[in-house]
Amino acid sequence: MGTEHDGIDDSAGQTDGSGTSTWVTGEPASTSLDKALPDPAGPAAVQTPAPAAAPTPGGAGATSAWPHSGASGVAPGGGVPAPMPVTSTGAMAWWCMFFSYIPFVGGLAWLVVALVTYLRERSNPFEPARLNARNGLNWMLTYTAVQVVIFVLIALVVVFASANGSDEGTVGLFVIPLYLLACIWGITAIVTAIKGGIAAGRGEVHAPSYLITFVR
Repeated sequence: MGTEHDGIDDSAGQTDGSGTSTWVTGEPASTSLDKALPDPAGPAAVQTPAPAAAPTPGGAGATSAWPHSGASGVAPGGGVPAPMPVTSTGAMAWWCMFFSYIPFVGGLAWLVVALVTYLRERSNPFEPARLNARNGLNWMLTYTAVQVVIFVLIALVVVFASANGSDEGTVGLFVIPLYLLACIWGITAIVTAIKGGIAAGRGEVHAPSYLITFVR
């Protein structure tokens, strides 16, 4: 027969051979006792944690990045304005150098594309795009100016050598180095265009130290 102690009925408890008490209800003894005895601290002891505050745009730890097309220039619901969308980076001003390899009209195509890119990007709110477009146009003008100087020097050497009756060996001593210089300058143009296009695609500004500033 079960007995009652302090108002708690333990008749539902059974003891197996190992001495461990089990309950018919399937609940441990400690759980049933916890249910029977009131919480000393009362209901006020149970508190619901406050939800975490949503991060504020532009707050501590926030990173600022230029979104691509499709983003609006105003934050949803007002508040802090969102960055202006990036529609282009001015990379075309560098990549258009390869238009110069089009037969017959390559140089003109390079000039037209670089100039159009510069004029289009002047109103771009993304500063790297404006700077890359300007530097790409200046690079096209720099490359063309140096190439013209080199070929003018070659022509002058040939003219003066012919006027003085110099032999071909003497002419070659001056002309060959100039041709090599023109080839090195051409390779430099390709490397510079590639580096500029990649940098612009990353949102960076490429400004070679040997760039002549024709357009500001």
